[in-house]
Amino acid sequence: MLKFPLWRMIAVVLLANTAALYLVVGNSGAPDATLQLTERELRVTNLGTDTTGMTLTLQWDRNTVMPWFDRAKLASLGFDCSTSPDAADAPDDYSTPRVLPRSAYVVFDYDPGGIPVSGQADAPQPPQSSMGGRAVDKAPAEFAPRLRPIDAGTDPRLLRARYTDRHRYLITAGTVRPTVVRANANRPARVQGQVLWIDPSQVYVPQDMQGTIVAAVGKDVGQLPLPAPLRRLPRYEVTLEYGSRWLPRVVGIKILK
Repeated sequence: MLKFPLWRMIAVVLLANTAALYLVVGNSGAPDATLQLTERELRVTNLGTDTTGMTLTLQWDRNTVMPWFDRAKLASLGFDCSTSPDAADAPDDYSTPRVLPRSAYVVFDYDPGGIPVSGQADAPQPPQSSMGGRAVDKAPAEFAPRLRPIDAGTDPRLLRARYTDRHRYLITAGTVRPTVVRANANRPARVQGQVLWIDPSQVYVPQDMQGTIVAAVGKDVGQLPLPAPLRRLPRYEVTLEYGSRWLPRVVGIKILK
């Protein structure tokens, strides 16, 4: 049996701690954004145990129509959009593995008083859950997330210069891809962008704030691999900051009456 030298084990631990410290320090300073989100946007996915921490998963409105996410926008993100959406082989040309998803920074608009925007019948549908291969059930509109993607780019600083309200516009890393929407009686075929996921999608709840979440939702939530749709009034509000490296951190939690 091969032995792993002690000095190498120590080096691995030190390297991991140094990397973690670098991310924490690099993400410090004046926040890029500070938002007051509720259970509609931050769902409990893990109440935590002795070995795992409590986490919340960021939710956004996946049914929002995104006319801005067209061929020109996709091309600006580096996708080859030369194939016409009317071409017979367009669905194959814009699908994996011919076109792989790409990383991008996505701008989300958070308007707590806004009216939910319903998706259109021919709009691309969000990807199915990896948990069991079932599509995610929709939440009632009055309890649906109020974060909506409104733009994407490769430089978060340029996006912030365009969307200056740091209490309304959230900028985070994500993964996007193109898809073909077939023609119907109302509109021709088109290439449409999709936001597959954001990174990171989960945020750790500091230990001294976890009791507030438990007091709000109870301990019967259990371990949730995927948040079920919210079908009740939100029970807590989270103050979420995104640091200078566009990484989220929870800085405050309160129970909603």
